[in-house]
Amino acid sequence: MTKPKGWKNEPGRHSLAARGIKTGSNTGVSQAVPKLNKDQLDEINELQVEIDELQERYDELEEGEDTDEYDNMIDDSNPEVRIGNLRYSPSEVLKSVDGIAYRTGYNDWSSSEMDDLRDQIEDLKSQIEDVKNR
Repeated sequence: MTKPKGWKNEPGRHSLAARGIKTGSNTGVSQAVPKLNKDQLDEINELQVEIDELQERYDELEEGEDTDEYDNMIDDSNPEVRIGNLRYSPSEVLKSVDGIAYRTGYNDWSSSEMDDLRDQIEDLKSQIEDVKNR
């Protein structure tokens, strides 16, 4: 990718432009959009990093492959299963004994987590708009 002209002088602004965020110099109509100062650009960049992290977590949950957090939740809220001298984690027992119940529980849990992440992402996007309108 070719760096935009002047990128060394305003790397934050060009980083935002690459994400499609209009900063004044990349709008085509500079009078219609107020230019953002360095503090605003820095704040928007920080918020965007948070959005990217939340989106990555959302994508992991949507794929349904990362069950570690769900397993930890089950294990933390249920006692260890003991049979004689053997010990098993509750999540492993549930997975082995009733895979359908495990998957249904995971789907419900991940759906709730994804709803929370969506709300957080929307809140951060709203904060970006507030920063842009200051």
